[in-house]
Amino acid sequence: MPNYQEFKNQVLGRAYDIDGYYGAQCWDGYAKYAQYLGQPICHCTSSGYVKDIWNLRGSNGILNYNSEVNILQAGDIVVFRECSATPLSHIAIFDSDAGGGYGNFLGQNQGAAGGAFNIVRLPYSATFDTAFRPNQFAENALDHLQAETGVATLTYDNIQARLNGPTGSVVRKYMAGDQITYAWKYVGNGHRYIVWKEGDNYIFLAVSNSEIQGMEPWATFAPVQQDIGYSDSQLIQENGVAHFTHDNIIIRKGSPDGEDTGKRFMSGQSQEYTEKWIGNGHRYISWVEDGVRYFAAVSGSETQGEDPWATFTAPEEVEEKPTDPVTPPEEKPEKPEFPESVKMVGIDVSEHNADDIDFTPYDFVILRANWWTTTDKKFDQFADKLEELGIPYGVYCYDYCGDEASALEQAEYTYNLIRDRNIQMGVWMDMEDADGWKQKNGYLTKEHCSMVCKVFCDFFKTKGYFTGVYSTKYWFETYCPTDYPKWVANWGTNDGTCQDDFADYGVLHQYTSYGGMDKNVAYHDLDYYKSDPIVDTPETPADPETPEEGESIDGGLVNKLVKLLIKLVNKLLSIFK
Repeated sequence: MPNYQEFKNQVLGRAYDIDGYYGAQCWDGYAKYAQYLGQPICHCTSSGYVKDIWNLRGSNGILNYNSEVNILQAGDIVVFRECSATPLSHIAIFDSDAGGGYGNFLGQNQGAAGGAFNIVRLPYSATFDTAFRPNQFAENALDHLQAETGVATLTYDNIQARLNGPTGSVVRKYMAGDQITYAWKYVGNGHRYIVWKEGDNYIFLAVSNSEIQGMEPWATFAPVQQDIGYSDSQLIQENGVAHFTHDNIIIRKGSPDGEDTGKRFMSGQSQEYTEKWIGNGHRYISWVEDGVRYFAAVSGSETQGEDPWATFTAPEEVEEKPTDPVTPPEEKPEKPEFPESVKMVGIDVSEHNADDIDFTPYDFVILRANWWTTTDKKFDQFADKLEELGIPYGVYCYDYCGDEASALEQAEYTYNLIRDRNIQMGVWMDMEDADGWKQKNGYLTKEHCSMVCKVFCDFFKTKGYFTGVYSTKYWFETYCPTDYPKWVANWGTNDGTCQDDFADYGVLHQYTSYGGMDKNVAYHDLDYYKSDPIVDTPETPADPETPEEGESIDGGLVNKLVKLLIKLVNKLLSIFK
């Protein structure tokens, strides 16, 4: 039976021109794979580009030999949209997950010499909504049931229930309004299914016209039992990798509402998990590290596909290889702690941090000065300490404002807090929505967020301060594009190490929150962030009168001084009457 690894070993580094036109193109790579699988080859009959293979999947026959899937495994055929990563669309074969919202893909015309097969890293966001899994790689559905109890209420008529699999014989039909209590779910064959047992048989009922959660649903869902609380017995086994699409997802210890670890998942990060839990208004993934169980919400709703905060792929399968003779490991040069572009290392803190922080190991610190028009409780304490130690610091304001007038008021409040301080690392607008306030109040839009940043930074620029915006790369591109300097948050796997170099993107990089402390690097020396604030100076007093001609210092001016003294004495006498 064909398998992906065998095909990969055969073609890697080789080029194939199947149709004899334009050399080894990506389509030829797909065609070579189809030949290996024994499938008819689909052509680009509409636009002339490979996007046609996905767009015309309903009529080009590809679904006769493949099933549509949205959780990728090695060997799946993946078509890419027209976008910056794949300008003319693209087709390749999924190889493995690369982390950070990217996958490794085997294909032709991906930069190798002569268009030969190679493996490149491409974003999942560039792919169409579903991929194609060769039927040879399809597995027994009963081996891949996912435990999930619930009640489905059908919203469509004539939904066929099938015996022991998604393609089994039809045993009955269900109509809109029918309710079914189920014990498992299954995703495959172009649909999502609920499954329950009748005697020795398993009944499969499609509840969606797509494998993608929330797309073309044929039913609504409710828990079998509401508000049951959490216990380990409720965990549902499911192995996968969650790729987060939202920022600031809390990681909790022990239970879904357990201790906040202080760590956060950001958009673009990934986490492998082994269980899931549904309740408390969310859907959660769960995993164990060093004997401790952790939880993270992956949806703002308990309903599948509603308000998702992540996308999912299957975990990478590691192929067992024969054990090689033991050889001494090669000595590798020690990896530097930070990229060469890093000039300074620092932290950012607020009232949520401990009072006794040791600032001395750091080159700089950034303090939260305020949120909206409320002063951070520890701002003055920390600022006084840093000035005493001679450590340069900057400040940030966490945004809570609703319009341009309140955005200006927010900036003025920050200014009045810092106007007499020695700010050497800039004044920053913190643009995020960790508590969901912006989203709840309709302010999570590009128009609003970019307006707030511009008002704030324009204000401080006119006051002579170095100023910029703090956010994630996703937010900069989605909600707050700005021409001001960027302080970018990207934690990688958040293990305390600096894993990326953002010197070409921002001037500061918050690279981790590991251990409850936000750590940063600066890509420039201190002078780059220098502020030169414009201070309000008192009016210059008038120069003393110049003696007129004929007057002398001993004459007219002395007389004037005497008159002034007399006035003062008279005033004092009047006070003590």
